[in-house]
Amino acid sequence: SRELERHNLDLAATAYLNLIQIADEAVLPQQQQLDIANQLMANERYPQAAEAYEQFLRHYGKYEHIADIQLMLGLVYGRYLHQYERARECLAQALKNLRDPRKIELARSDLAAAEARKA
Repeated sequence: SRELERHNLDLAATAYLNLIQIADEAVLPQQQQLDIANQLMANERYPQAAEAYEQFLRHYGKYEHIADIQLMLGLVYGRYLHQYERARECLAQALKNLRDPRKIELARSDLAAAEARKA
């Protein structure tokens, strides 16, 4: 939290990863959890970003932009982690509530790609 307040996102992300090694169900306040997940994504730490976004979903499921989180998770699982079933779930869920035409197109495109990779 201190590093986030100082706008040092890289150190905050590292501190978060250390925290979840000790307490794997730890969750930060809503905006901080989202900032950490986004920073892990930006740092290309895809498995850790996915878990941080999953924690966000579990704890902040009523977030007004939850479809954006589901979209991001779908992208991470499909493009980077090759977990196509989870990607399909997240993208299908996101499509139910997305309103931005660009995000809808992105979700549809990645959903089609994940569907094409069904095992």
